[in-house]
Amino acid sequence: MCLFQRSGNNKVKKPTPIILLSLSILLISGCGKVVEESELKFIDGKYYPITSDKPYSGKMVSFYENGQMRFYGTIHDGIEVIPFVRYYKNGQLKESFSKNGYVEYYENGQLSEVYNKKDRTLKEYYKNGQLEGSSHKNGYVEYYENGQL
Repeated sequence: MCLFQRSGNNKVKKPTPIILLSLSILLISGCGKVVEESELKFIDGKYYPITSDKPYSGKMVSFYENGQMRFYGTIHDGIEVIPFVRYYKNGQLKESFSKNGYVEYYENGQLSEVYNKKDRTLKEYYKNGQLEGSSHKNGYVEYYENGQL
């Protein structure tokens, strides 16, 4: 099964929200029991099973009212831990966190931020896709929205 669309020139395009949702469902179904957020209570910054005072640990998924996935990830002692992903109401990936760093997107699908934990680098982007700034061990470089330094 191909998870990415190919354009007419045979270049790989970003996966569609339907593909991302399908991939998420495949991941969920292969990971044992997953609890919906509606089955938990959120008190003082922690998730608890509705019938327990012990913080929840395990997989959790939540959905928007329109049926789109909002969150999928791991909860440990009631707190979100990596890896996890969040989506916008329109199904577009919002952010993805892993042990290697994170990636954030604007609602239009453009990159917003990319953090690489290993290199300790951060790249920030304007909504138009232009690089806004880049940090590394020697400092931070900032760009105008037109791409000029």
